[in-house]
Amino acid sequence: MHVPGMVCRKDFRMTAPRRICFVSHIALNLWLFRIPLARQLAETGWRVTFIAPEGPHMVNLRQAAHDIRRSLRTRQDDAEDCVTVRPWQLRRGSLAPKAALRDSRELASVLADERADLIHTFTHQPNILARLAMGRVRRTAKKRPVLVNSVTGLGSCFLGKGLKGIALRMFFYQLYARTASRAQGMLFQNEDDRLYFESRNLTDPAKTGCIRGSGVDTSRFRPGLLDQYARTELRTSLGIGPDHVVCTMAARLIHDKGIRELLLAARSLGAALPNLRFLVAGEPDPGNPGSLSAEDMTTFSALGNVIFPGWRNDMAEIWSISDLAALPSYREGLPMSLQEAMACGLPVVTTDVPGCRELARSPQGGLQRPEECGSMLVPAGQWPPLAEAIGHLASSPDARRALGNAARDKAVREFDAETVTRQTIAFYESLMD
Repeated sequence: MHVPGMVCRKDFRMTAPRRICFVSHIALNLWLFRIPLARQLAETGWRVTFIAPEGPHMVNLRQAAHDIRRSLRTRQDDAEDCVTVRPWQLRRGSLAPKAALRDSRELASVLADERADLIHTFTHQPNILARLAMGRVRRTAKKRPVLVNSVTGLGSCFLGKGLKGIALRMFFYQLYARTASRAQGMLFQNEDDRLYFESRNLTDPAKTGCIRGSGVDTSRFRPGLLDQYARTELRTSLGIGPDHVVCTMAARLIHDKGIRELLLAARSLGAALPNLRFLVAGEPDPGNPGSLSAEDMTTFSALGNVIFPGWRNDMAEIWSISDLAALPSYREGLPMSLQEAMACGLPVVTTDVPGCRELARSPQGGLQRPEECGSMLVPAGQWPPLAEAIGHLASSPDARRALGNAARDKAVREFDAETVTRQTIAFYESLMD
């Protein structure tokens, strides 16, 4: 079994496969979370291909690939094709038999054309479709690629309620169990999710690994990123005054992220803490039944202490104008937004659920006190404890400072992109031995 934190035992550039494909159901996933890994792989001789459907963030992914190629041109003669992007026709969220067959054939065609040595997929739909595609790929390819699936959180596929939720969960149990032999490795971002899969015989424990998160660039996400003038200017542009205390949440505006609990907490704190502002960075997800509606946003905006700036590409700067971070999610893989906030020296309020509680877990496995890790844990699905924790930090600059310092130390020590990238490459290497 893979041990987190393992290191390469030999020069990876001499022993590693040359081609890798990263596959996701949305370009956003690859753009936000896989660029540091792709850059490191390209620097050590790999040819990296991102595969995702066309969509709003495909332009960002292509630009990131271009930036990596440009940075390597002075060091590699063949850098022009070291990182590329290919579109994949996919109907998001559908695993109906006809759609799954069509999508897996399309993916198999792309993968066979890429001649990958290793394929790494992210989230449930690409995981399953890649497994279905493997038979076709391995029949037509000159070499048999290694398939690695990443479970970046259980999501609504496994957490749904009622008869529909149970049926969907049973459906995914069957898909994962019946196709288990087609994946050579499975990566999880927290031990709770790994144990969930192993205890239900959805994966072979010998194939699994746990790497905490996707890695944060702690040189970019850091305290003091903005000078006082830039900080004031950005705050002013968002309607935030110099004396306001800012609690920021960055997530899709859906039920599973705890958006309703956050907004109810904001409403309850309005009178007691008139200088507290809630900055909710993100957008609704119309394809998700738990999405916040436009009417909801209008209602809570009218409170005067809630700001909806929409989707932001400048989260390092947003965290720099914030005083604390919150994410009352129902379950996560390991929330990148909070890792970024911690790297910026912000105290965190989050829920005591799988994935989120990892932010308060020590490398030895036990839970740390807030002053040790920078995170306060509250129950999921309850806004009063959330409001109490946010109110405590908003009222105490000393508490924010102490927890923020602990958060920064933990982020640099445990969630830095270089650490996570090294662990991921070591996992790849263990499968190729």
